Amino acid sequence: MARIEHVVRVCDLHDGEAEGSPAIFVVDGWIYQIDACPEHKAELRFALTLVERARAAYLATTPKRAPRRARPRSRPKPGTRADH
Repeated sequence: MARIEHVVRVCDLHDGEAEGSPAIFVVDGWIYQIDACPEHKAELRFALTLVERARAAYLATTPKRAPRRARPRSRPKPGTRADH
C-alpha cells in the first residue's frame, strides 16, 4: 500500500499556522535557519542590516590592536634545563 506524506512548513514566529519557508542567516560565523513567513523574513533582513551597520561602525571607531606575538610552543622536557 502506498503512503503519501505532506509536509507543511509554518512560520516559527507566529502562534498560528502561517505558511513559512526556510530563512538562513549567519551571525558571527554561526549559521542559523528558521521557517518564516514573508513578513517575518522582511523584518529579519531589516534587523540583520542594522546589526551589520552597527558592527561596521563599532569596528571603524575601535582602536586597532597590535598584532599578538606567538608564544613559544615548545617546553623543556621534564628533567632537563632550559638554556637562557
